Amino acid sequence: MFMQKFMTLALTLLLVCGWASGLAQTLSPAAFISLATKKALEVDSFMTQKGFEKKVFSSNDDFSIVNYSYLAKTDSGAIQRSLHVGWRKKLNILELQYGLWQKKEAVDFIDQLLKQGFTKHTVSTPDIGGNSPSKSVHYQKDRLRIDYEEMDQGEGVKVYIFTIENEHYQP
Repeated sequence: MFMQKFMTLALTLLLVCGWASGLAQTLSPAAFISLATKKALEVDSFMTQKGFEKKVFSSNDDFSIVNYSYLAKTDSGAIQRSLHVGWRKKLNILELQYGLWQKKEAVDFIDQLLKQGFTKHTVSTPDIGGNSPSKSVHYQKDRLRIDYEEMDQGEGVKVYIFTIENEHYQP
C-alpha cells in the first residue's frame, strides 16, 4: 500500500516537473511584450535562462539580428520555438518575432492575448488584377499591436509568427 502511494506520488511529480520544464521554454504574451522594452543583455539573459540557444546572425553599427531557438523531441513529435530579435540601431527600432511550430501553442497564445484584453483585427487588402485579396491579422490593446501570420514551410509544416515592433527602442 505504501509503495503504491509512493509510486503514484513519484509519477505525479515526474509528470508535473516534465510539464513545467516544457513550459519553461515558452513565452507568455506578457513576457513577449515586456522583451520589446528590455536592453539586449536583459533579453539575452532571460532567453538563455529559459533554455533557448542563441545564434547571432549579424551585428554591426547599423543593425543586429539574433535568434533564440528551442527544439525538443517528445513522444508526440517535436516542439520548436524561436524568438527572432532584429534591431535597426540608427533608427532605434526593435522587432521581435516569436515563432511557434505547433498550432495548439499558437491557439493558446492567442487565447491568452484575448483574455488580457486584446482584440483581433483582420484587414483585407484588394489584390489588384488578382483573384483574391490578401488578409493580415493583428491583435491590439490600446496602442500596443501584435501582428500574426501563419507561414507555410512546405510539406504540411506551418510556423505561427507573432510580431511586435518598438519604434522608440532605447537601448
